[in-house]
Amino acid sequence: MELSGAEVKQLRLALKDSFKEGDLKQFLREDLNLRWHQDIEGGTYDAKIASLIETVESRGIKIFQKLVIGIARERSKNSKIKEFVEIKIADLIEHNIGSLSKKALVDIINILERTNNFNDIWMIGKNILSSKVGDCYSQEVKSLANSNLSNWFKCFILLKLFLEAYPGSSDYPNILALVQNLLQKSALSNEIKRELREWLQEVNPNFTSQATLSSSTNESQQPTGGELKAHLMITVNSEQSKYRVIASLLCIAPTGNSKEIPVNLNPQSNERGISCTKRQLPKKLAEFIQKCLSDSLSYSDNLLGCNYYKLIIELFLPIELLCEPIDRENIFGGNIHFAAKYPLVIRSYDRLSKAVIEGKDLWNEFVRSSAQFPHLLEVNSQPKWQNIILPLTDLNSVSLMSFKEKLKKSIGIRSNCPVPACPKQKYRLLLEILDSGIPIVFWSRSGEPSFAARKTGINRFLQVDLLCDRYRFIEEVRGARARALDYRGQTQERWLRHLTLLWDDPKLMPPMDLLQVGGKTSS
Repeated sequence: MELSGAEVKQLRLALKDSFKEGDLKQFLREDLNLRWHQDIEGGTYDAKIASLIETVESRGIKIFQKLVIGIARERSKNSKIKEFVEIKIADLIEHNIGSLSKKALVDIINILERTNNFNDIWMIGKNILSSKVGDCYSQEVKSLANSNLSNWFKCFILLKLFLEAYPGSSDYPNILALVQNLLQKSALSNEIKRELREWLQEVNPNFTSQATLSSSTNESQQPTGGELKAHLMITVNSEQSKYRVIASLLCIAPTGNSKEIPVNLNPQSNERGISCTKRQLPKKLAEFIQKCLSDSLSYSDNLLGCNYYKLIIELFLPIELLCEPIDRENIFGGNIHFAAKYPLVIRSYDRLSKAVIEGKDLWNEFVRSSAQFPHLLEVNSQPKWQNIILPLTDLNSVSLMSFKEKLKKSIGIRSNCPVPACPKQKYRLLLEILDSGIPIVFWSRSGEPSFAARKTGINRFLQVDLLCDRYRFIEEVRGARARALDYRGQTQERWLRHLTLLWDDPKLMPPMDLLQVGGKTSS
């Protein structure tokens, strides 16, 4: 067993982060039968940890597995341990199922760990495994019943049991049987079940039809009505030196029925939403998204009779946060980038507040521009789009007077360069754009790669059929962002992770009564 230099460093940091010297001595003696002074060389604590890793490497894969899994059991909530386990999961779980990649193993653990009650999973899993599982793997079974261990570690151990101890036949692996049974019998949320179906489709499409059929039978008592459009509307408003974050969910069924649902991180609080610093914003935004998925969209009543839903994240930001790197690649839960998994659209909180709360003429201009958008696209040929989608090539030297005149003849903006570095200049430029009522703007926070590459990258979205179909359009942007965030993606497209899409829609303004009460249902 040989680790790379980077893996040695990660394991060393994980060990130091997880144990004090006394606890590590006890763990090594009890779990690995290693004596701190006799078996581990080195004078200082750091030197002994380095020597410990070399010793483990020299003794083979089994002792390595014991060390890492033992550490994870002792410190199951430690993020550094979790990260290392995910990197080396192919060495920690040995199996012969060719369709199960390293990514598939990590994905199934991250999906299942989000369940509110792990016992629901274990009860179904226990019925599939041999009745002797408790006799042969007593330590693993005890771990699954230990309330002090994290869901993530329990899911890891469960996966190890299914793949190593009782893998089943090559034609019908037990892990796939577990996923099928979870889809049929468990009380997991609709979101988790949907992700399990997608996982099953990627791992072995032959099982998908069976899982779908079973799921349909299980849901036969539910009304069927196609896809629900679920708009999670998160507003971020300036509040002295901090920001106030408030969210609500707007569900729209194909029949036209709709439902507005408050989303609150702390239902017991009388506070409007939550207050946080700019640094905390990405984490809080991710928490609102997770809350929406685990609570609001897990109840069948909120789906308005639909079989499944499409979540769209509408993030309303004040001017000073537009084009700032607080979104996209920074909003994630576990190892999931929410801006890659779900369409994420930036919208203007200032436009919303001015139009709805203060009742300025901006609202009428905004509605007019939005209404003209599809018509002007259809009647103008591609070469004439220069007059409709205004290109910006040098924002640092733009004349606001001439820019304002050009905006009157445009319904969109394509910026091939980053926003001005000067905060005042940036604010004035964005204010002119918002006041013009233009509904769609492309921004890039990155100056790389070349100007021509960014222009070509944005132009791929400027197609009439796409721009006239908002849902399809934002899905195309999401797909491009997902590929850009994927470390295996094309290097020349990495800049797309910095792409900001501002697309306001007057028909999809947040319900202000819900926003003002901060997640409390208005009376």
